[in-house]
Amino acid sequence: MIELKPALQTLAVAFTFCAVSPVLSKDIAPVLFQCDMDQHPVICGALMTALQSKALERAVELSNEPANSDALQTDQNAVLTIRYQEESRTEDRLSGRLVWLDQEGRRVDGPVLELTIMDSNLSALDLSPYARTLVDVSDLPL
Repeated sequence: MIELKPALQTLAVAFTFCAVSPVLSKDIAPVLFQCDMDQHPVICGALMTALQSKALERAVELSNEPANSDALQTDQNAVLTIRYQEESRTEDRLSGRLVWLDQEGRRVDGPVLELTIMDSNLSALDLSPYARTLVDVSDLPL
């Protein structure tokens, strides 16, 4: 048997964990993100990217759901179902929130976050920071 010094043992354990973790993550239940891609394609894409960055060890799957449906469509394969709910939108202003189901199946409404541009109209470049901030302030159980 090979005997390692304590510092090398720690490195060996860390290396093993890093090397094995990606294989194990494929068996972890995904997060389901519901968003109306027909009505909100740019913000849905920005939120999808932000969620993928936040939930590194889980896959995030996109489900195109109509905006007029308030009900979260649960998926038994998903560990968490999240939905974007737009509160209002104009050419220079956007406000919305994320909603999700907690462990007991109760609906949780995240905080409403508003983005207003004073000197121009909203663009796709404005939505990426908005989406990252919305995901961060929502305190999702990821």
